[in-house]
Amino acid sequence: MKEEKTSMDDNWKGIKEALTSTCQEVLGLKKHHHK
Repeated sequence: MKEEKTSMDDNWKGIKEALTSTCQEVLGLKKHHHK
């Protein structure tokens, strides 16, 4: 059970990081496009 929770936390961390980088890319593209 403990191991599973750790795995889930790691996965969630990776997902959040991926979403953050994607959002930053989209914002960057929008900013660049607006220019």
